[in-house]
Amino acid sequence: MGTMKHARLLFFCLILLRSAICSAQSDAAKDYFSRGDALMAEKRYADALVAYDSAALSGGAGFDLSYNTGVAAYRTGRSGLAALHWERARRLRPADADVRHNLRVAYARAKDGLQDPEDTAWIRLRDLAGADGWGWAALLLAFAGAAGLAGFLYLPPDKKRLWAGTAGSAALLLALCCFWLARAQSLRGEGRYVVVVAPRAVLLTAPDAAATPLDTLREAAKLPLLDRFGGYYQVALPNGEEPYVEADKVGVI
Repeated sequence: MGTMKHARLLFFCLILLRSAICSAQSDAAKDYFSRGDALMAEKRYADALVAYDSAALSGGAGFDLSYNTGVAAYRTGRSGLAALHWERARRLRPADADVRHNLRVAYARAKDGLQDPEDTAWIRLRDLAGADGWGWAALLLAFAGAAGLAGFLYLPPDKKRLWAGTAGSAALLLALCCFWLARAQSLRGEGRYVVVVAPRAVLLTAPDAAATPLDTLREAAKLPLLDRFGGYYQVALPNGEEPYVEADKVGVI
């Protein structure tokens, strides 16, 4: 019995210690974030970037931290690092207009002729709302569709009945589209990308420093991530090639 009591006491002590550590990390992250904002107001962007990085290392996270870190990085001329953090912010708020605009500006600096793999008509439509937004839209449209079909079944055979059936069918089709958009948003985290955060990144034919150079990417270039081999990432090019890039030259979204 004594051993069990000691074990329980140790367990509760560990829980309290973990809670205290998490609380201290949270307070530190808030302090660093506030300091970063103050430094941004003073236009000390390099110091603000350090403060935001410290906030992230202290357990800070969220849209505001990612967005502000991107702004600080961009102001210091690091468009690749800015794009990396704005991409992380976009995953939290896909429809945010400021994030989307900033990303277009950052990627324009890459000048490699590579289109953003996520800048397509389908992706832009998907990002008009988050998974929850599309889910609620699908639910409301499904109810509207059911009401319309009920009207078609029970109203007298006249124009109102025809309109109810047509509107109900259209609402159900739109509900199905919204459902697929919600599902696409919920699965978007499965697709990973890398963004070049160094001034240059050399693409290699193999995950080895002695491998043959294939091409060179500028800062802020974005490519789909396939796999990791030690200190290298394998990426996909639009032409179908799958070269390798040093891991410390890119950031993963």
